[in-house]
Amino acid sequence: MKTPGKLEIKPFTGIDERIPAPNTSTQLLENFTYDAHTKTWNNFLGYEEFFHTTNRPYGGSGVSQIYSGHSIDSIYCYQRHNSAQQWFLFEQNGSLKYLVPSSGQAANQVAQTLEDERHIPTIQEAHTNYTPYGRYVIITNGVDGPLKYRGGDRVFPLGWDRRPGSPEVITPSTYDSGNKPMSYVEATSDYELGQDELGGSSLYKSQVFQGVGFVTGSDGQNEYKYKISFVNEAGSESPISEESRPIKWDTLDITKGTNEYANRACPVMEIPVGGTGVVARKLYRTNNGGSDFYFLDQVDNNTDSIYVDYRQDTQLGSSAPLDSESIVMPGNGGRFTATFKNCLFIDGGISDGSRIYYSQANQPDTYKDTNFFEVGTREGGDITGFEVYYNSLLVFREQAVDLIRGDSLNGFELVPFITGIGCRSPHSIVNVPTIGIMFLGQDGVYRIKGGLDGGANLDIDKVSDPIQQYVERFALDGLSSAVGVYSSQWREVHFYVAADDGHRLTMGLIYHIDSDSWTFRDNKEWGVNCITTDKDSNLIFGRWYDDDPLVTGQTNVGIYVISRKRTAGTINKGSVESPDYQDAPITPAKIRTQWLDFGQPFVKKNVKYVYLYILTTGNQVPTVDFYKDREWDNATTGQRNLMQRPDHAYQPVYEPTDDDQADSLAVWDKSKWQNKLLTQVRYAVDLKSVSEFAFELTADEAITIMGYAVEYTSKGTETIRGRQA
Repeated sequence: MKTPGKLEIKPFTGIDERIPAPNTSTQLLENFTYDAHTKTWNNFLGYEEFFHTTNRPYGGSGVSQIYSGHSIDSIYCYQRHNSAQQWFLFEQNGSLKYLVPSSGQAANQVAQTLEDERHIPTIQEAHTNYTPYGRYVIITNGVDGPLKYRGGDRVFPLGWDRRPGSPEVITPSTYDSGNKPMSYVEATSDYELGQDELGGSSLYKSQVFQGVGFVTGSDGQNEYKYKISFVNEAGSESPISEESRPIKWDTLDITKGTNEYANRACPVMEIPVGGTGVVARKLYRTNNGGSDFYFLDQVDNNTDSIYVDYRQDTQLGSSAPLDSESIVMPGNGGRFTATFKNCLFIDGGISDGSRIYYSQANQPDTYKDTNFFEVGTREGGDITGFEVYYNSLLVFREQAVDLIRGDSLNGFELVPFITGIGCRSPHSIVNVPTIGIMFLGQDGVYRIKGGLDGGANLDIDKVSDPIQQYVERFALDGLSSAVGVYSSQWREVHFYVAADDGHRLTMGLIYHIDSDSWTFRDNKEWGVNCITTDKDSNLIFGRWYDDDPLVTGQTNVGIYVISRKRTAGTINKGSVESPDYQDAPITPAKIRTQWLDFGQPFVKKNVKYVYLYILTTGNQVPTVDFYKDREWDNATTGQRNLMQRPDHAYQPVYEPTDDDQADSLAVWDKSKWQNKLLTQVRYAVDLKSVSEFAFELTADEAITIMGYAVEYTSKGTETIRGRQA
């Protein structure tokens, strides 16, 4: 007697390669995205030009040469003024450039070069790191000097590369009565040169003179020394200079009319001019004959080279900073940065990979000589990245994760978190709302969740167990170049990693938050080399590029955006002289179900029908292949069915597939707009004596699928006895 049975999977989830795996999962789900509203999967997915060499400049006839024929090595969207402004920073062939999409400039000005001859990362290196800090973006790569970017063409060096030179006393050609060279300006019997005069009579003014030196008495000994520091546009003060050589003179009496008094002098000196980004200079001076320095004056420009000092000792300000309070940039070879508690944290670079430096609060360029941590005293390897998480700064290392707690006022402290799990991919560390921190480890994808405040616990777990076979293909030498990003628009976390031979980032692993599952994308087709999000959380990526486009058939070079348009950028169907750019077809989407044993793998079944639960979206005709007993090389192909309701009139579409469907042609202003409808499309299978069953769906056209059902019968026949040894 035949026993009928039916297995319904609705909805289904992403990839799970474990054995056994839940029936609701899939063995392969490629080029699909999830819709939490309808609990369906769709392949409305592709990428199109953001700016590209095929773009014509605002209606002009020429070709906009925004990019060269090289890979985009890094990309970052810098946003300002509540996202009212945004600049896209990117690197290509050693040039750091920026795009202003809404600038309205001429096409040849859309991409502006900020710096040339920069380091080009290899597959074994992480690309350039971008970290927002107040009104700046900090740019580091471990080779070129770190930079601060402020929008437009404003880019400045990060930190101070040297101490300023000391003020130089000027010796005029004038000589006093003793024929000694003077380094100051003093009064004459007629007027005071370079001094302030207040009050007085009509002929010889009774005056109060502003100047340097003893106030009373005559023949007093005077001695002063000076220091200087620079102030840049970020408000950071440079290391203070060495002290100048002393300025010395004797106070002499001077008679002016009937008045006789001890004359004061005005020392004259040449002060150094700062480099790029310096907007002011601070001068410090000793008291007369003293050795401690105090604030004297601030010159609010970076052009004046002569300074005349006329301030009395009582007019000096606070004590000068110590040499230790601002030092030459200690992390000049830094690769990774983070903004935490108003301080900028930076690693020591390749040559000092276990050292973490942090700036003074609100001064990203100023570093105290004691503001650093050394992580090399514990196992875990060099620093590989930072990420701020709640009230802590996570310090990722090759085989460990540490925490930095505290603040600049009460002091920071470094505490260990976990050893044995680390991250070699700094750009795969992704902060995902409601999920935690996700990152690529050497043996999978991990998540840090929880916290340390209010009694919470900080935990770490592995989220890549369902896709472990993909993880085992990771090219360990290429892990440093892996990239990741989260998009709130797509509700996805993307990871692109080098696999197999490790030549490029060839594997895309997509974590879908709403379904808590994974899908796969063949990055040899997508070409993601670096990726970021804009103010609307669009996924914008720079492509890698290998060969002559006319040889490979690929002309995709530059920056692209992942969209709902089912295209893979553009290809040149013409020649170099006469290009003909057309939309390139996207890689087909695939679903491969789990092996279904219907609860009794030892009982033979006859599979009769498969029902696809789809939302109607047109006359798509996917290919459906059926398999039995874990044999993927013996496919039975099902009939070609339209994704239309079989027992109703055709829903209107714009392009019917043949004359029989001419009545389904949609006509503007006449056809009624219809919603997508959930329907079941049945496929006859007729596979006999099946222990386990699976099918594969391949869709070149757009499709939306919720699930499926499999109908079968069984006579109760069981698997024969095992083979005898």
